[in-house]
This record gives sequence, structure tokens and C-alpha cells, in this order.
Amino acid sequence: MMSLEINCLSGWNMTGLPLDMDNCGYLNLFDNAVENTLFSFGENGVYIQEEILTTGTGYWLRITDNYIQEFTGEPISEVTVNLIEEWNLISGISYSVDVNAIIDPDELLIPNAIYEYDEGGFVTSSSLEPGKGYWVRSLGEGSIVITENSLIKKRDFINRLANAHTISFNGIPLHFGVEIPENEKLSYSLPPKPPQDAFDVRFKGDWTFYENSEEIEITGSDNDPISIAYDATKQGFCIANQSNTCKIENWILLNTNTNQEYVLSGQGEFTIANGKDRYILTKKQIFQYIPDSYELAENFPNPFNPVTTIRYNLPIQAHVNITVFSMLGKEIVKLVDSQLVAGSHSVVWNGIDMSGKEVSGGIYFYQINAGNFNQTRRMILLK
Repeated sequence: MMSLEINCLSGWNMTGLPLDMDNCGYLNLFDNAVENTLFSFGENGVYIQEEILTTGTGYWLRITDNYIQEFTGEPISEVTVNLIEEWNLISGISYSVDVNAIIDPDELLIPNAIYEYDEGGFVTSSSLEPGKGYWVRSLGEGSIVITENSLIKKRDFINRLANAHTISFNGIPLHFGVEIPENEKLSYSLPPKPPQDAFDVRFKGDWTFYENSEEIEITGSDNDPISIAYDATKQGFCIANQSNTCKIENWILLNTNTNQEYVLSGQGEFTIANGKDRYILTKKQIFQYIPDSYELAENFPNPFNPVTTIRYNLPIQAHVNITVFSMLGKEIVKLVDSQLVAGSHSVVWNGIDMSGKEVSGGIYFYQINAGNFNQTRRMILLK
């Protein structure tokens, strides 16, 4: 016998059978399950309401509260999963399995197209964990084997999104401004949308990236505000100069219901009031003021907790470094290391160091180096 504890989140979860058990009805397995909310995915591309969980199949299940569910049964050490062409909702075994250890003799699995649903959005997964469900995309019909003892097989995959701009909605990122070879695009496709009321964001056509202009589809927001963060440090270029202005081709998030525009320049954060509105990410030529001199402004707010914005001006195009240091001069994190056009820019620091850990409260210094210009200012993080 074996016992496992599985984290269940309030709302929709992608789940699977973690052990071989006598009664696999979902109301018996999950203490906080909502009745009539267990769904598998059928060959006709629609969700099918279920009552019983079976090994190797993935499911959507709605949970009332965050809690830890305990399961007891016989361990599952191997399962063969039959796949259809396109998307499949599957689950693994009683042990963690690296996605590169899945036995795929016919090479059906599309690289990078294995997703879990975590904290309100789809994210790519590097492993199959017990008790969780996963979307996988297949090139055709066939089968894969998920087993405890398989060796990890290195698969060649070049992440084409490494140098892309990003825009995140409630922490779920989309990518734009890069070109993807036609034969690799399926690696950046997204699974079918979740059941009703689950939050989801994607480019129209079920993509996590887009090269140029495209509509962004937001579902499950319930008219609630949505937090947006963006990184467009590899932003537009100067097309024409005239008297302290420069025509810039830049990225714009356009609310087509209100015609409000959000210019995505550098890094920043803002909130949109209504996720039910229609948004398009597009390019637009705008005139941007060109400052007469370099300037590093005081961060705002200061003191801050947990996020502050650093604004700076460039009179000419330059390679810019902005670095945060501790009181003792230790480098904490490099916020900017990019070639940027002339104009006004900003970058956000959220109190996270280069290793991804939160720093302690106190006094920190931020420094800009751009061409022959350098300047240092002080900021205070409150905890």
C-alpha cells in the first residue's frame, strides 16, 4: 500500500488517478469536489461529464476550497496511454516522471506542448506529477508509455521565445515580436480552453505567441480587474527625427471597446478594469519626446513594498545597464542590459534578487550605465 498527499486548489483543477484504488468515484476520492464537475476530453473535441476516474486519463474537476487530499492504494508504476491526433488530456503514475522520460516510440509528442493548469493559467510542464492532469499534443494516433524506470532521453528543442517581448495577465505570460519557423509553431500552441468560468488568456487561434498584431482572448475574468505586467525592452526603433521628437514604431495594447491605448515601452505594470472588454496587441507609430540629457529619476514609490518603478531618460540610442546593489556594494540583480532607443524609459523592481529570492527590507542602491553616463540613487524597501 502507498499513501500520497495531493494539493487541491479552489476552483478548477486538472487531476488524475494517483493510485490503484477500490472506489474511484470522484465524490469518494475528493472531499471538497463540486458535484457534476468531473470532465474528460472526448475524441470529438468536447468535454464529457464523468463519475469514475481511470488510470492514465486526465480530468477537469472543480474544488470548493484549497486543501490537501490524502489518497491510499496500490502504486501505479506504469501506464500505456492511447493518443488521438491533436490534444489529449492525460495523467501519469504514482511517481514523478520527467517529460523526457516518456516512452514515445513513434515520436508523436510535440516538443514543449505539455501543459498543466496552475494558479489560474496554463504553463508548460517539465514533469508529470502524481494526481495531476496534463494536456499533451500529438502528431497522430498511437500510444505512449509512462513508467517509473524509463531513462531520460534528451530531446533537441530550441526555445524561440527566449528573446521575445512578454505581456502577462494575472501572471500568465504571452509572447510577441518574434518569428517562429512554420514547422515549429505547434510547440507554442495552447490546449483547449478550460471549462466555464476558469481563467484563461491567449492569442486568437489558441497561441501563446504572435509575430505581429492579433486579438487577445480573455475568459473567466467575471468582470474583475486584471493585473498586467510587460517587458518590451527590445522595443521599437526610431524611424524619423524632428526637433526633439522621434517617430517610434512601438507595441500598443488597445482596448477596442473604449479605444484606450497602453504603450508597452520598457518594463511596467498596470491594471485593466474589465477583462470582458476586447483587446488587441498591435504596432503603432508614435512620436516620442527625446530628452536633452541623460537622467536617472528617483524611484516611485520610495520607500516601497513590494514594487517600485525606476524611470530614466536617454538623449541618444545607447546600451543600458541598470543594476541594484546592497549597502555593502554586492550586486543584487541586473534589471536592464539592453540596447535601447532614445527617449523616456522605465523598469520595475519587485524586490527579487538574481536567484529569484525575496530580499530583506533595507536600503539599496540602483545604478545606471549608459554610454559615458553613470549615476546612482538610493531606495528603501520596507518589510
